Amino acid sequence: MKNEKNILDWFNRKGSKEDLQASEGTSDAKFYEKVAHYSSQLETPKVDVKKALADFEKRKSQTKKQGKVVLFNFKNLYKYAAVLLVLLTTSYFLFFNNTESYNTQFAETKTFNLPDNSEVILNANSNIEFNKKNWEDSRELTLNGEAYFKVSKGKKFDVNTEVGTISVLGTQFNVKERANYFEVKCFEGIVKVDYDNTSKELTKECCLEL
Repeated sequence: MKNEKNILDWFNRKGSKEDLQASEGTSDAKFYEKVAHYSSQLETPKVDVKKALADFEKRKSQTKKQGKVVLFNFKNLYKYAAVLLVLLTTSYFLFFNNTESYNTQFAETKTFNLPDNSEVILNANSNIEFNKKNWEDSRELTLNGEAYFKVSKGKKFDVNTEVGTISVLGTQFNVKERANYFEVKCFEGIVKVDYDNTSKELTKECCLEL
């Protein structure tokens, strides 16, 4: 059995009776007999079409779910970024924003001390702001409304208003800055008021009204 046709004829028993008898007992015949024997023991794998289809649909469904999870995590990234932004903003105001502010509402007064222990009585509907970090080098604040000041002695003390600036070293005075009205009263020491390119000094019991 030198070629494929003779081999196939042998397996299918299609050869002539003489050829088949002649091949009996030869080494080739014994080899092909073993091949035929072990081949007959093999079974063609059976495929469960329904089960295979069900497995395919299951894998497809899992893939969709995994896709949704990825999308959810992506949305969470925005949430984390928003939280981080809030934390950074809060940190900025806590550590880098040095502006101190005091406010009062209608029919409300507030008493507090500045960093140099100067005393302030803030009248109703008023606001005071100053830089607490630079206070020792520059005792300067901004007033909107009315406040009474008892200033500790030291460097020049400035109260800025929309109408003018009041400068003192150590004294007691009251400033009232309202719509279309400006008043400075000196109770102790000397108060210097700068307004409209004009400068005026007030001594005890003196008052300036504009």
